[in-house]
Amino acid sequence: MTSKNIRPIVLAALCLFNLSAFAQAGKKAAPKAKVSVDDQWDLTGIYATEADWKAGMAGVEATLPKLAECKGHLGDSAKKLKACLDIYIDLSKQLGRVSSWSGLQVSTDRRQSANIERDQLADNLRSKAAEASAFFDPELTKLGRDKVMGLAKSAELKPYTHLLEVTLNQADHILDEGREGLLASLSPVLYGQQDVQQFLLTSDITWKTATIGGKKIKVDQSGYTKFRESPNRTERAQVFAAFYDVLGQYQRTMGAALAGSVKRNTILARTRNYPNAVSAALEREKIPQEVYRTLIAQVNEGLPAMHEYLQLQKTRMGLKKLEYYDAYAPGIKFNGKFTIQDSKRITALALAPLGDEYVQKFSKAVNERWMDVYPHDGKAGGAFMNPAVYDLHPFLMLNHQDDFNSLSTFAHEWGHAMHSVYTAANQPYMYSDYATFIAEIASTTNEILLNDYLVKHAKTAKEKAFYLEALQGMIRTTFFRQTQFGEFELALHEEIEKGGALTGQGISKIYGGIARKYYGHDKGVMNIDEKYFAEWVFVPHFYNSFYVYQYATSFSAGVYFASQILENKPGALENYLKVLKAGGSKYPYDILMDAGVDMKSPQVYQAVIARMRAATEELKKLK
Repeated sequence: MTSKNIRPIVLAALCLFNLSAFAQAGKKAAPKAKVSVDDQWDLTGIYATEADWKAGMAGVEATLPKLAECKGHLGDSAKKLKACLDIYIDLSKQLGRVSSWSGLQVSTDRRQSANIERDQLADNLRSKAAEASAFFDPELTKLGRDKVMGLAKSAELKPYTHLLEVTLNQADHILDEGREGLLASLSPVLYGQQDVQQFLLTSDITWKTATIGGKKIKVDQSGYTKFRESPNRTERAQVFAAFYDVLGQYQRTMGAALAGSVKRNTILARTRNYPNAVSAALEREKIPQEVYRTLIAQVNEGLPAMHEYLQLQKTRMGLKKLEYYDAYAPGIKFNGKFTIQDSKRITALALAPLGDEYVQKFSKAVNERWMDVYPHDGKAGGAFMNPAVYDLHPFLMLNHQDDFNSLSTFAHEWGHAMHSVYTAANQPYMYSDYATFIAEIASTTNEILLNDYLVKHAKTAKEKAFYLEALQGMIRTTFFRQTQFGEFELALHEEIEKGGALTGQGISKIYGGIARKYYGHDKGVMNIDEKYFAEWVFVPHFYNSFYVYQYATSFSAGVYFASQILENKPGALENYLKVLKAGGSKYPYDILMDAGVDMKSPQVYQAVIARMRAATEELKKLK
């Protein structure tokens, strides 16, 4: 997932994209003209024409002077503070619309320079708004808790209480106006390391080729992601060799970039008076560090469950030894076809445990023009949900290819969309954005319910085994692998914080050691050759400070909720819907606590491990 906003004030209301990247390799994209209008999203509800969008941009520009008039006057009265908050929130809402319209245009046609130019203009405007609003947090904190919360006792400011508390709770970490403005203006420089990584991987590297099906293919990111799943083991080995031989050559360069990112996080944490970078990342949302460390500890304890799964895979594939290039090998083959209409119908049936109201809302929404469904020329790959147009509806980008992955992705993204639908219906705009910490819960719950439905309704043992294996793969990649990434990221930061150094080779050694532990290298489960230690070079998430662990925590909470709902535990559905309705009205950890889920508790993570073990045992019984 990625987000763009105009903070500093703690308004998460400008999250533009909940990104869920899925490899959608397959049939060649059709020309856009051949895609039915009914299968394209309708953006006219945001702006009917480019002229309307330009008017929206002008509206944002016109709001900036009004915001400037608030500077130095936030504490004048409750009435003045509310008026200024209203201006700020209106600015955020306007930016959500203009940025969504331009961003969605780019995502469906990157060939048009006009689309790219408009999106860059929206980016520039967001940066301008960030600088213009830099005074807000420092001024509030300078006024002090007693003053601000005294004003907040008035009826007109009551809805803003949590918003103001979030800002005041960061008082020790908010800098003066000058330094906040400086940091806002320096954002493109401070956070440019990921751009280096992306440009290197997508533009500047000369990639090797491998022979696949008798044809030479380029093993770049796309080629690697697609062909690492080849059913031919020799081809998989060639693909891994070609890809990692190249990555290994850039360890020094990318080591400098990643080390710079880690050092930036450490320096900014100290600048804002945090003891370390992980505290800075978690404290803003009041997520206890025990959550992070409990996740890692529980996953490490649960590694035997993944090793057992891998051993079963080795047996099913008839191999004497598992190599790292077997990690994505296709297991059971099932060529089920799922059209977009099938995806709508099956997902609706699978979501029945969430109640009639939920299914009715879902069934109505999927037949509106909220989605851009099919791949076509110029369209970006992957899938995402954009919730930023609060008073309209979410927008979903898919690349549906009528296969099982497309069905699973459909259910996943509609989990995000329904989360946003429930939040928008129950929260004002300022609390309409939910934290990343809980952002994947609804999508995971949807996928678990879908998998449960498909397993129960499989027509053959082979089809059932296919779905069980899909579940295991999902748990491996989202629960175990993302936690592996989180442990790696923590290790890098701790190395810098204790005064150590990070080089490309040093980073690879840290990464390889953790990867070998997770995949049972020393236990003879899966061999990981040292040349694969450079895998971290390929992963963009490490440039987004302490982000990836939230995939695993959200996934765990989603599995926990789905399990409780499927078992008809009293209050389970009500608690789940309570999370969807809460938006950002409380801290995310507290939202889950209110729903009966303590993310510091081992039992949340143990539920995932138990589901992995159950799937393995069931697979063993199937012929």
